[in-house]
Amino acid sequence: MSLPAAIIREVPAEPSTLGGYSRLLVPAVIVTAGRGREVYADTRRLFERLAALALEIRNGGPQIQAIWHGQEHVSESGILALELMLELNGLEVFNRACKAQRGGARAIGTKYQWYFMSEYLGWTWERV
Repeated sequence: MSLPAAIIREVPAEPSTLGGYSRLLVPAVIVTAGRGREVYADTRRLFERLAALALEIRNGGPQIQAIWHGQEHVSESGILALELMLELNGLEVFNRACKAQRGGARAIGTKYQWYFMSEYLGWTWERV
């Protein structure tokens, strides 16, 4: 269970923001039935979209078809785990689990939270 190394690298931020900690070196791509391919370089926007997807999934809306990061993608079982989590309780329980972590994963909307999601859901990253 490893996340692509590109997520770990730091990007300098403005002193008063978490901006540098929310930018991914390689954008994450979510493919849904409703919108198709969506590209996110900022994890805050990515998590906002995941929160919106939770509502859409609960209302019988578009399903997540794939999640890509660089040349790697989340396995099908990982996608199902994410959809189930979003359908049952959105990001609420996950955000509480993040706050219980040490280090960067505590901060909501950072790339470290994205990294922690990989661990939390037991994602397997597959290379094409």
